[in-house]
Amino acid sequence: GAATMKRSRAEEAMAPLARSTGAELLERRERDLALASAYNGGQNLTQIDDKSLKKLLTSLEKKVNENLELRSKYPNDPEKFMHSEVDLDIEVRNLQSLATTPHLYPALVRYEATALLLPLLQHVNRSITVTTIQTISELIEVEEVEFATEFTSDLLRNNVTDLLEEALYKCTNEKGDDEEREIVSSILSVIECLVDHQSSVAESLQEKKARGSVLHWIVNRVGVDHANDSNRTLSSEILAIMLQNSDRNKKIMVHELNGIEVLLQAIASFRKVDPVDSEEEEYLENLFDALCACAMLEENKEELSKAEALELMVVMMKKRPAARLPAMKVCNFALTACGLLCENFVSAGGLGLLFAFFMGKGSSKKTKAFEMQELAISIIANLLAFLGAGPKRNRVLAKFAEQHCEKLDRLVELWNEYSEKLGKATDDLAGDDDEEYLELLDSGLYVLQQLALVKAFLWASGDVGIQKRLVFVMEQYGHSLKDISRVLKRQFGFMYNDSETKNTVSEGGEEAQKNKLKKLIDIIEYNYDE
Repeated sequence: GAATMKRSRAEEAMAPLARSTGAELLERRERDLALASAYNGGQNLTQIDDKSLKKLLTSLEKKVNENLELRSKYPNDPEKFMHSEVDLDIEVRNLQSLATTPHLYPALVRYEATALLLPLLQHVNRSITVTTIQTISELIEVEEVEFATEFTSDLLRNNVTDLLEEALYKCTNEKGDDEEREIVSSILSVIECLVDHQSSVAESLQEKKARGSVLHWIVNRVGVDHANDSNRTLSSEILAIMLQNSDRNKKIMVHELNGIEVLLQAIASFRKVDPVDSEEEEYLENLFDALCACAMLEENKEELSKAEALELMVVMMKKRPAARLPAMKVCNFALTACGLLCENFVSAGGLGLLFAFFMGKGSSKKTKAFEMQELAISIIANLLAFLGAGPKRNRVLAKFAEQHCEKLDRLVELWNEYSEKLGKATDDLAGDDDEEYLELLDSGLYVLQQLALVKAFLWASGDVGIQKRLVFVMEQYGHSLKDISRVLKRQFGFMYNDSETKNTVSEGGEEAQKNKLKKLIDIIEYNYDE
């Protein structure tokens, strides 16, 4: 019958083994596996329970031991052990069907499946390595997170990250070797899942070994020297996640791995060209996300200045409209609490673009323009808060006086829009419900606070013309200086008075920021009529 025909074809395909070298046999093995799978497919279990799982693992253990024995007994005679490797590969692959029954994962842990699988990551036959990694990936990529987490924890207890790292560093010819490229892809998929399930994994991946770390490998892989492919994109995505989840990784990335230069060079390669496809679009987006993560950390800001990161962001905003939003996000994180980078931004010619985005001219797409406008508000507040007195800060203030104060008028108009959006919620800002307050921040209160800061800084500048215009336009909308004070006082209370929320501000410079905000509130309150 058909099954007999398939079996004989498989045997026929195996026949040249006796006349081939070991290397040729390994190259031919994938074809052998395809044929073998055709007639062994009936062995896959459609319904798995605890009993059949145990049977499956017992069978796998038998195939592992059989293969070890044959390889040890006939190391130079592939014909003797290749059939056992086809069988072993199929047994490992059969475990993938468990992904449909994740409730059995506790049994998978109880029967010590991890101890059987992980040594296969170091198997001489790379195809078995690929199958093992793909099987692990399949098992931890299930939607039932609680079951996947238990299996993931067991993998981590058995040092899966060390074995994956070792396998990564063995891949030295990814560009010219399809199987090697597949190994890298599978390893990266598993690493991504591990980090998703347990954020603490992100830090373990930067620990140095003799050959380097996973973080080091990934930083090298996202570099501009590598061609556009899915592994580069996946590496950039994992890098962004690893940095977002760990301040320690952010430091190592910048101070030990020259990561800022790697990211900036890769981003700079798109100065004159847009991404050619969705793969490159995702890659570029991930690079910006990784740079945002680095820019969050105070210790990294000086390196950003040295590398002229803000200068590149301004260039990207000018030349590549598609990069405007992510570049703005980088600027927003970078400028927060950093006068040096604020100066860099102004010197790089960023004010013209910034205020165009503030006026809603950032994008033809309404949603994108709105997001860029909110970022512009935050950046302007940062510039006024952290630029020292002098020409650069005066240039920011002067923007609100030019063109008949159109930007000042827009500032008050936006204040009114956000006030109306929040409605009565802003009248009850003295409440102590932190959860409700955080929800309000996400609903527009954060932007309203930034607008309040900008208006307060404009008033505190002492420019009589700006002060008069500010009060006049606010009155047109039924608002007064008292409204600014009310919003800032609630912000002050949340950031500095509430014991549970003190950690929302970094310790470095907290006192200076606290005093600055308090002074602004005092100036505003001194000037309005009770």
